[in-house]
Amino acid sequence: MKARILCILLIALLIAAVPASAEVTYEVFVRAFADSDGDGVGDLKGLMRKLDYLSELGVDSLWLMPVFPSPSYHGYDVTDYRSINPEYGTMEDLEALLADAHSRGMAVILDLPINHTSIDHPWFRERPEFYRWADERANLDLRVWGEKVWKPYGDTWYYAIFWDGMPDLDYENPDVRDEMIDIALYWLDMGVDGFRLDAASHIYGMGEWSARQEIERSASWWVEFQIACVAKNPNCYLLGEAWESLDKRAALLAGLDAAVNFDVGGAIIALLRTGGSGKGYVRNLALTYAAYAEVRPGIPDAPFLTNHDQNRVYAALGAKPERAKMAANMLLTLPGNPILYYGEEIGMMGAKPDEEIRTPMLWGGGDRSETRWHPSIYNTRTLTVAEQDADPDSLLNHYRRLLAFRRAHPALTGGEFDAADVGNDIVAAYALSTPEERALIIHNATAVQQETAEGVIPACTSLIVVDGERWTFP
Repeated sequence: MKARILCILLIALLIAAVPASAEVTYEVFVRAFADSDGDGVGDLKGLMRKLDYLSELGVDSLWLMPVFPSPSYHGYDVTDYRSINPEYGTMEDLEALLADAHSRGMAVILDLPINHTSIDHPWFRERPEFYRWADERANLDLRVWGEKVWKPYGDTWYYAIFWDGMPDLDYENPDVRDEMIDIALYWLDMGVDGFRLDAASHIYGMGEWSARQEIERSASWWVEFQIACVAKNPNCYLLGEAWESLDKRAALLAGLDAAVNFDVGGAIIALLRTGGSGKGYVRNLALTYAAYAEVRPGIPDAPFLTNHDQNRVYAALGAKPERAKMAANMLLTLPGNPILYYGEEIGMMGAKPDEEIRTPMLWGGGDRSETRWHPSIYNTRTLTVAEQDADPDSLLNHYRRLLAFRRAHPALTGGEFDAADVGNDIVAAYALSTPEERALIIHNATAVQQETAEGVIPACTSLIVVDGERWTFP
């Protein structure tokens, strides 16, 4: 088995040593984003009508949260992997969206939750061998995150780590593995550019809190999956969800092109809220990149501030615009493929439960595409896109300037990372370098000015020096 895994790893390294880059990815909850037909639910046609907005914002790739049929609002419990949720539109609508996005140079990746299905998926009744069932070895009292993972069903039990409506698939069964690869190839044939892979660390294992995880086996599956996807589309981008420690994220990168980095957003928010060592923040970044490079040289990070499973960043920062701008500075001057969560660029608010962090995008200005699926209790004072468009100092226009600046400087999109010493450990200082360009980046995340070797950096301000030219982003 070990020899087979090593062989697969070597093949994967040969065919995908440096992964395809999605650059800046925008995560979209289709239900909440834009409505084309007036029913209050976002859809694919509505999203397509907002591609001008997204292109002008400066994103390179769209990550669509699940668009498959599902009994839930969120879609992570899929009932049919080869069709489109009728509330979102048709297969023809997706094809049109792909064509329009591609004409703008924008990639589209689908959220693919294949660790589990909906309990309403026909497989659960017709192909029970696709799922994990208790046997004499099962500990029926086993708990993860405070909940029992074995769920009663008649006179037996099935395994469901997240909730009883989402039974886990059994990847010991080769038919399951083959089916999931076939599903991925189906969508790649349709023109999809890759996948965000939900629960990437939970493919194998029983009661997957730390000591019980089988990360190496899960990684070997993603290698198998990647080989098939890259054979179909050499530029396929595989982004894995792995809310795990650095060593486990790094191990999974054997078969992924990037793993979402939950640590970075938490560190940025902590620096902006309570202070701390910018030097320590930079040191942790360097450790992350080094760990990744040991698995696959050249692989990018995929940092973000918050996503659909966390309280929104603007709320976490106390609804303070200067902090939100600084958080954007710190995210969008990192190497790799940063991710923006829809509405982050206008300071949308929201806190758990999940519905309140997935509320309608606020277009304003009488825009009839604004959805009504779940009116927010938090966004009564949030300025809409229309309101922020007209204000050159708005958060939205700050994001636009940052993204344009990032795109204009190769060091920011593909530079080699090195910590920098500017004589002050409070600020975060590092350099990004290509053979043609070097950018020195200094972030002062504090509420007071800081003295550095490059001069005084005002409170909540970033200084970027590119080959001697200086820019500040307050």
